[in-house]
This record gives sequence, C-alpha cells and structure tokens, in this order.
Amino acid sequence: MTREKFYATLSARIPATLSEEWDNDGEMCVPSPTRQVERVLCTLDVCDEVVDRAINEGYDLILSHHPLIFRGVSALNTHDPVAKRLIRLVQNDIAVFSFHTRLDAVEGGINDALLEMLGITEGVSSLEGMGRIGELPSPLRFEEFVNRVKIVLDAVAVNALCVKETVSCVAVVGGEGKDFIDAAVAAGADTYLSGRLGYHAMLDGEINLIECGHYFSEKHAARLLAKMAKRIDETVETAVFTPNLLGLY
Repeated sequence: MTREKFYATLSARIPATLSEEWDNDGEMCVPSPTRQVERVLCTLDVCDEVVDRAINEGYDLILSHHPLIFRGVSALNTHDPVAKRLIRLVQNDIAVFSFHTRLDAVEGGINDALLEMLGITEGVSSLEGMGRIGELPSPLRFEEFVNRVKIVLDAVAVNALCVKETVSCVAVVGGEGKDFIDAAVAAGADTYLSGRLGYHAMLDGEINLIECGHYFSEKHAARLLAKMAKRIDETVETAVFTPNLLGLY
C-alpha cells in the first residue's frame, strides 16, 4: 500500500473532523507519497531517538500521537530541533503521520483504551467530546485505585488529591487535562485522572484528582497506532518505541 493510500485509509478511521481547532496533525512529512509502506515505527513523540532508530533500522514510516510539527517551522536549518529532524527524515525518505486530538476523541481511541486498561468497563460515555467517563464494576478504596493506576501505567509515582475515600465513577483525559476538571465534576465523576492537572487546580479540587504524568497517560497510543496499522495492512511490519526523556532523578 502506498503512503498516500495508507494515510487516507487510516485518516478515515481517525477522521480529521474530530481534531480540535488549535491542533496540527496529519501528514507531517511525506517525501515520496507513492512509496510502498513496509515498516512502521509507532511512537508517542517524534524525538531524535525515534528518528535515529527509524534511520538505523530501515523504517519507512513513523506513526506518532504528538505532532512532529505543532507550532510551525519558520526555516529549514540545523539550529531548530524540529527542522533538523525534518531534514534528516527527508534525506532518508521517511514519512511521518501524526494523529493527535482526533485519536483522543475517536471511538476506541486513547481515552477509551485508558479506561479499559484501568478496568472501567460499565456505562462508558464521552466527556465533552474528547474525554471519557465510566463506572468500575465494583467500588475501590481511593488508595487501591491509585495503586492500580501506578501499576497499569507503569508510573513510579502520581500526584493525588483524595476528597472521597471510595472510587466508583471515573473520568479520564490523557495528556493535559486541567480544562476538563469542571466537566468531570458536572458529569458526576467522583474521580478524575489525567496526565497533567497543575498544582493550584488540584488544590481547589471538588473530587478526587490524580495526575499521573503526560507521558504515562498516553504512551499506550503507540500500541494503539500499531494495531490500527496492522488492521489496515497486515503485511506491514510494526514496532513500538516510546522513549521517556523526562526521567525522575
């Protein structure tokens, strides 16, 4: 399957109409639109380590959640990190497709997968379009649920505000989720989980709040993209690579 057909097919599954107005995703870099897609590297961020691996191991397409180009590139030079990556990608004929907020919002996307990973399977519905809310099969103590979050997401630690000792109804938004706190409260959630909420927003919380880290709340996006790529063309070879550059020291 050619790159242009691969993108069109994947974009039909994750439509651009679901993207937020401020977002910038899609075809980030397509040096040769008619080249066949054979090896796909799936990731959260198109960082230098991902570009290095794609070049060194012969991947012809990178699928990412976070856009390679987000704030724009004013010039192609080696001084700007994003521009430098673009130059290297074009030189090595590697394409990049990014699916950002539309992958958050689409049915079966990042936030649905996050609920499923946490064992939240009942009464699942949308939270202001992008997020999700659902019920645990049986209530858990807050401490038990926090421990589940750390184990499932492989997070060393989380920031948490405990307002209610029992967790039953949970809302989630992967990534930066401060703007959805009020929606979680209005929807009747007793607990809200997101990648990043902010110190002051958490201090004023009316419900349980768990900030698990942007990376940990969305790194499963790479596995999700790999599965979607296989459904499009089972002959392609896929790999998942999500380096975390912001470690704890």
